[in-house]
Amino acid sequence: MIAALAAALLSAFGHLHPLQAEYYAEVIAEEAYWANIDPVTLAARIWCESGYRPRTLHAGTYGLAQCRERAVTVRTQAACGARALAWWRDYHLSGKCRQEPAHGY
Repeated sequence: MIAALAAALLSAFGHLHPLQAEYYAEVIAEEAYWANIDPVTLAARIWCESGYRPRTLHAGTYGLAQCRERAVTVRTQAACGARALAWWRDYHLSGKCRQEPAHGY
C-alpha cells in the first residue's frame, strides 16, 4: 500500500522528491489506520487542501490538511486531517446530517 501510494504521489506531484513521497505515504497510511479511515481518502484530502505543500497557509488554516491548529510536523498535520475525516464520517453515519439527498462523508 505504501509503495503504491508513494508512486501515485510522485506521478501527480512533480515537486516531491522520491524519499519525501515515500515518507508522506507512510505517514498517511499510519494516521489513516489510527483514525480508522481509508488512506486514499486522506491522501485525496491532503491533495485538495494543500497540493502536498506542508507550509501552506490559507485563511487561518495551516499545513497539508489545512487545519486550524498550527501543526509543525507532517505527521501532526496528517493526524489533524485524519481526525477531521473521522469526525465527518461518524457525523454522517450517526444520522445527524439532514442534507437531502443523503450522502457519505
